[in-house]
Amino acid sequence: MIYNTEKIIAKQCNNCKQLKLIRYYYKSNKGYGKCRPECEACSKDRVRSTKYTPLNLIVIDNKLYIEGNDFLKEVTTISHNIGNYNTLNAVLIERGTKEISTVVIYDGTKIMFKECNQCNKIKYYTEFHKSSRGFGNTMACCRDCRNKTNMRRNVLIVHKTVNDKEVAMKQCSKCNELIALENYRAGRGAGGRKSICIDCEKKWHKEYRTTQKKVVSKRKKVAYRKKRAVYIEKARMVYLLNPTKIKERSRKYYANNSDKFKENNKIWRKNNPNKVNVYRLNHEAKKRELPNTLTEKEYQSILNYFSNQCSLSGEKENLHKDHFVCLDTGHCGTYIGNIIPLNANLNMSKNSINPFKWIKRYPEYQKRFDKVVRYLAKQNNLTTQEFKDFVYWCYENPRDNNQIKKDKRTSIEIWLNLNKT
Repeated sequence: MIYNTEKIIAKQCNNCKQLKLIRYYYKSNKGYGKCRPECEACSKDRVRSTKYTPLNLIVIDNKLYIEGNDFLKEVTTISHNIGNYNTLNAVLIERGTKEISTVVIYDGTKIMFKECNQCNKIKYYTEFHKSSRGFGNTMACCRDCRNKTNMRRNVLIVHKTVNDKEVAMKQCSKCNELIALENYRAGRGAGGRKSICIDCEKKWHKEYRTTQKKVVSKRKKVAYRKKRAVYIEKARMVYLLNPTKIKERSRKYYANNSDKFKENNKIWRKNNPNKVNVYRLNHEAKKRELPNTLTEKEYQSILNYFSNQCSLSGEKENLHKDHFVCLDTGHCGTYIGNIIPLNANLNMSKNSINPFKWIKRYPEYQKRFDKVVRYLAKQNNLTTQEFKDFVYWCYENPRDNNQIKKDKRTSIEIWLNLNKT
C-alpha cells in the first residue's frame, strides 16, 4: 500500500497481487482507501467466469432425474404436484473463482428446484428458508441441513409412564439426561421449551454472575435507569408483603458490613455538603414539629444571593446557616424565608436573641442587616415593617411543642389572622 499524509494512492490487488492506483478499483466504504480489495479487471473476470450449462431432464418410473456430462441426480419432489415436466428447464451454474456449482430447475422465470450445497440433494424451493441473497430468494442449504447445525435442532420428545401417568420428556443439551418438559422454561425448542433444563440454566447463570460481575452490574444499572419507576414499585410491594423479613435481613447485612457503610457515608458527606446541611436544618425543625420544607435548590439560591459569604460581615470562611427567627421560639421553622448564611462568631453571639435587638451591638453591619431584612420580607410576601412586627411578635409569644401540635398553621398565618381581628 502506498499513501501520502492525506490519503492512500495505490494498493495491491487481493487476486492478481499487482500494485495498482486507487482509480483502478471499484468504490467501497468498507475497504482500505474506500475501494474494493480486488481491482476492476479481476472483478470483471470473476463475473464473466460464471457459466450456465444446460442439463437434460429425464422421467423414469414417474421420477424426475437430471442428466449431466458425468452425473445423474434424482429430484426429491416429496409430495409436491409438479404437473407437466415439459415446461421445466435445468441449468448447472458454475460461478466465481471458488468453483461453486449449483443445479437449478426453473419454470419460465421462477426457480422450482435447486441443489442444497450441504447434502447435494435437489429439492423443491419450499424446502429452503427464505433469503434475498440466494437463487430463487432462498438459502443455499435446505431446511433439514440447516436444522442439524442450528442451535434449535430437532430433538425427539419421548413419552414415558411415570406413576401411571404419561409424561413427555426430552434430552437436556447440557447434562444429556431425559427430563420432563415441565422442568424446562418456555422457549423455541422442541415441545415449545428451551433445550436446557431449569437446573442447568440456574447453574450456568450462577457461574456467569460470578465470572462476569462487571458486565452484570453494568447491565443492571442500565436497566434500572430505563425503568426506575417500575423497580421502585416492585421493591415497595416486596417490602409491604414481607416487612419484618426485610428489616431483619437489612439489620444483619448492616451488622456484617458496618465499617463499609461508615466509610461510604464519610465519602458521601464530603462529596455532598449541601445535601447534608439541608438535611440537618430540616431535621432540627422536624423535631420541634415546625415547617421543614427547605430544598437543596433553595439552599443554593440563598448562597448565590449572598455570594457564598456571610450576609453581614462578608467573610467566606466558617459560615453557619442561621435561622433568622430561632427555633426555640416555636415559630417559623426551616424554609427559604428564614435561613441566612452567617459567620460562626456572629451566629454564636446571636444565639436565641431577637435579631433586631442583637444588631444594635454591631452598628457597622446595620446596612447589610437592612438588606437581609428586605430579602427575607420579600421571601415571606411581607413589607419590611410587617416583617419586623412579625419577628417581634414571634419572640414575644413563644410556643411549646404541645401548642405547635394543636395548631398546625404556620406562624405567619397565625400572625396575619391576629392582625385582621
